[in-house]
Amino acid sequence: GSGGVPFTQLELLEATHRGLHKFVPRHHDEIEVEIGDPVYVQKEADDLWCEGVNLRTGRQGIFPSAYAVDMDYSDFDPSAPKVKRERYLLGYLGSVETLAHKGTGVVCQAVRRIVGNTSQDVPDSQSCILEVSDQGLRMVDRSKPR
Repeated sequence: GSGGVPFTQLELLEATHRGLHKFVPRHHDEIEVEIGDPVYVQKEADDLWCEGVNLRTGRQGIFPSAYAVDMDYSDFDPSAPKVKRERYLLGYLGSVETLAHKGTGVVCQAVRRIVGNTSQDVPDSQSCILEVSDQGLRMVDRSKPR
């Protein structure tokens, strides 16, 4: 069914496709796709439907394959530069601010994951990686042993 993807797995997924047209889901197992959405396609079926995750919304489900285009497909926008990414290793103290509001739950979940392991009264900084790209910001917890 259509559900959310846990934040831990979501941060590891790289977009394989981009939304080419707006797709409005009509059934519970379908996911919304907006133009330009980063999409991770898990499976392309023979019936011209894809199974995947919209990385903007975090929703998992199916959508018509004609509504998304492969990231490497240069005809999509030849003038578009490759996504630029910069990563910074930071000490995270516990404040989050977002310009594009994805829902308080998403932000709280991210903060809770990073701060969750420390006792509340000791504001130790947690080591984390902040990734800044054309698509926005991403934070990856680095304090736990991998």
